[in-house]
Amino acid sequence: MQRIVEHDRLSTWRGAVATPSHSGYARNPLCGDEVSVDVDVVEEIIRQMRFRGQGCVVSQACASMLCESAEGKSVEDVLKATPEELMEFEIRELTMNRQRCALVGYEALMQVIKEIRDPDSRGTGNGRAGDVSA
Repeated sequence: MQRIVEHDRLSTWRGAVATPSHSGYARNPLCGDEVSVDVDVVEEIIRQMRFRGQGCVVSQACASMLCESAEGKSVEDVLKATPEELMEFEIRELTMNRQRCALVGYEALMQVIKEIRDPDSRGTGNGRAGDVSA
């Protein structure tokens, strides 16, 4: 839990990428947590990743941990990893509601990766894209 507190207070990953190649957004409608991620992907490598958002300590800290872990990895490596491996945090330690909060940033990143893998998917969906409770 100390890692969550540290990432929420001292995150260097909060902000925007100056010229992102992709952006994603997710929200948890149960509590209102929101996370947007900006990602600069060059030749299938995540060169830079930053997040912006609002919500509880868990959602914001986990988004920060996700940025720290994903930056420098290939898109393929990110796809192979579980959310817990990427965030280096045992999500199961949280209550069920807080587990949803922890995954908001991950869902935003998965939206980006879906767009990278299928550029035609941009802007399509059922109107609930990004809702982690769907």
